[in-house]
Amino acid sequence: MLYNKSVVFINNMFILVLFMKPLPNFPGFNYQASQLSKFIASAGLVTILLKNGEIIHYAPADIKAFVQWLVAHGVEDIKI
Repeated sequence: MLYNKSVVFINNMFILVLFMKPLPNFPGFNYQASQLSKFIASAGLVTILLKNGEIIHYAPADIKAFVQWLVAHGVEDIKI
């Protein structure tokens, strides 16, 4: 899952801190989560309904990570 992150240094050691808010953009995807309404994923292809009514198709390199990102942002999976 892609989250906001920060590195903190304590006593010459670093600690990676993950904030539980997912990134608003998925790397390589040209839309923000706030623009998305619903999706369905099948055979490596994700069909997405945008809030403006447009339908797009996206074939992410890592479909599992992309679907997790969609779900984390509350985009409705119509297959469920």
